[in-house]
Amino acid sequence: MIELAFLLVVLPRRMTRLARERNRSKLAWCFAASGAWIAAELIVAFGITFTAFFSSTVWGWPKSPESITVLAYFPALAAGLIAAQLVKKRLESLPPLEPEL
Repeated sequence: MIELAFLLVVLPRRMTRLARERNRSKLAWCFAASGAWIAAELIVAFGITFTAFFSSTVWGWPKSPESITVLAYFPALAAGLIAAQLVKKRLESLPPLEPEL
């Protein structure tokens, strides 16, 4: 639940404020940060889960790969946070645009 609140409320507010300061598209940067978060989270979770099932099939460890899939959530969450932070840093590094007349 906290993840959804952060993804749907906190992150868009931060990105909107930064985009407004730099005269950039607020919607585009909110989508970029949210998309980076979700993509990174899915990639890491899928990678860990796939690795657990593969090693269980080939080497027999772990005996129950379903238990590993629950633990895959935490590194995936961290990857999502890092990806969103990288998008935020990218926006912070951009100079302000001149307003169009």
